[in-house]
Amino acid sequence: MASMNAEGMKASTSPETESVAAHTRIGHTSLYADDPFTAATTLATLLGGTVIAFPPQDGGFVCFLDAARTKWSDEFVEFYPRDVELSPQPGGTRPQFSAVPGGRSIGGGSHVNIVLDRTDEEIEEMCARVDRPSGWRWAGVMDVWIEPRLMVELVPGGNISGRHV
Repeated sequence: MASMNAEGMKASTSPETESVAAHTRIGHTSLYADDPFTAATTLATLLGGTVIAFPPQDGGFVCFLDAARTKWSDEFVEFYPRDVELSPQPGGTRPQFSAVPGGRSIGGGSHVNIVLDRTDEEIEEMCARVDRPSGWRWAGVMDVWIEPRLMVELVPGGNISGRHV
């Protein structure tokens, strides 16, 4: 089976041609919920996962998809309360949680964390090509604002030089 990639070329999606060790994968996704704790615990119950409080945001919770895999490098879903949103800090690209005027966000916190089979230098080159605000939050996480209120996190699955703060 084949599909079109971003360059319009056919890309194989056959399992026998994909490398298990080196592939793009979703590390985590972040969603809004009316009741983040209930949303996280419901998902954990469905999947056999586990829930912890989300340290950067009061009222937020994380559901690790597998109770035996609870490292930040493992797969998880973050649930944010609807009265906050992610936005870039003034003059930068680092995300911050901000109160939402009116108390009901419609999307400024939803984002996806994508682990790429690329080095940090290759990710920098990719970001330069699309000419969008981007910056290293810390070693291994590049925040890319693909729209003013929509961020993706790109994580190098290959070499991380450690030169970022």
